Amino acid sequence: GNQVPFISGINVKRRGLNLEDVIIDFDIIFNSDLNFLIKGKYSIKAGIERFFIRSRLRIILSPLFHEQPSIGKIYIMLASTPQLDWTFNGAFEPLNLNIFKSIASKCLFFWLGVPSKVSINIAKQIPSRESKLKEPKGLVQIDINEASNLPRSKSFCPSRNVNAYCVVSVEKIEKWTQVMKNTSCPEWNASFFFLVNQNDNNLIRFAVFDEESDNKKEKDRLIGTFSASIDTFAITNPEINGRELTASLWDHQTGLPINKDVTKISFRVSWFRLSNNKAKICQQSSRNKLPVAVLSVLIESVTGLETTAKQIQIPELRSLVRISVGNSTQVTSAKERTGYPVWDQALHFLLFNFKLETINIEVVDMYNVFEKRLLLFLKTKRKKKRQDWVKLSQDGVVLGYLKVPVLKVFEAFEMKLQGNYRLEGFLKKAYIKLLLVIRLTEYSNDVEDNSNKPRTAFPIFH
Repeated sequence: GNQVPFISGINVKRRGLNLEDVIIDFDIIFNSDLNFLIKGKYSIKAGIERFFIRSRLRIILSPLFHEQPSIGKIYIMLASTPQLDWTFNGAFEPLNLNIFKSIASKCLFFWLGVPSKVSINIAKQIPSRESKLKEPKGLVQIDINEASNLPRSKSFCPSRNVNAYCVVSVEKIEKWTQVMKNTSCPEWNASFFFLVNQNDNNLIRFAVFDEESDNKKEKDRLIGTFSASIDTFAITNPEINGRELTASLWDHQTGLPINKDVTKISFRVSWFRLSNNKAKICQQSSRNKLPVAVLSVLIESVTGLETTAKQIQIPELRSLVRISVGNSTQVTSAKERTGYPVWDQALHFLLFNFKLETINIEVVDMYNVFEKRLLLFLKTKRKKKRQDWVKLSQDGVVLGYLKVPVLKVFEAFEMKLQGNYRLEGFLKKAYIKLLLVIRLTEYSNDVEDNSNKPRTAFPIFH
């Protein structure tokens, strides 16, 4: 034919909180004066003289990246039921009935209409920092119950008993029990949760200290330690997964058991797998003490911090991201002197009731906090100590914020939500790029069975 397709009504938009998708809608009209004829045996002739189609075509560019190839995939679909018309001749002439045109229109929309779509993968290998998150593979619950026959200090006040506390660590994460005063047999009955990643060495370390009178933990006396691999509970010996165990504390200097195996520690290690199997969520509802799921948040970058409103007087930007979920609050590191900070930092949160919890994300400027700390350091010349950045961030200025219901992540495909989100607050046009992932806790039958068994000694492997 001599007529070309006609395109009109182009509309480009980005909808909702998730701004990583570009949606292009346009009307396309094709009215061809084609003339096509075929001949077969027995003098059978069939052909078409005209073909007409009109529909709204939708193209989605998603996801968008800062680096090349910029676009992950192109999706093509029909946004409305197409209007079809044609003129057949010869043996095909019965197809000119309107009922056939109506059936063809509905079938075409069924195959290509929303949400069905044809996809073209442009970025077959998306950069890992934009598309992947180092997701935890498991959740470990460590119950530190008690210690027995702790030796007194030989150098500092030998007459007093021990002020004992225990530090439980998994890789670089440490958690502390309370200090039990003046006892050689402390009972802590503390419970801690740790997340385990794929590349970790999976080592649990118990360290029992004696708190000295000056109350400076860095100078406290280390009584003894005990270490074990998480794989021992998760893979090698599932019969002790979730069972209360006792083990001897070892002297870190001599490498021998303290008091000839008399000084012991009592603990329980319970290992749980994490998965995206939603069918198992009902099994966790009755486990009040066990987190239902784990939320991982990858904070990649923020753009547009230079658009800070005039009422916020900040000589230079020193920003961090503070995220709160339930009673847990965590912060990223601080990035200085940039309106486009890049973190690529992951934070993890335990979820106990994801249907009611909300992810509160805040971009906080720390300039005034930094200046106050510098003046205090110069004035007092104190030694550098470990700072509680979550507490310090309370004195910062919130530039922008975002709230995302946890349920929104849970209902997303594969429980993953990724995109650029518009920040509200003192920022005119700023976006934060996030990847939100939920993984559900699979309760272990081994833990349930072993928790009812009597206490036993930690097995010695040869």
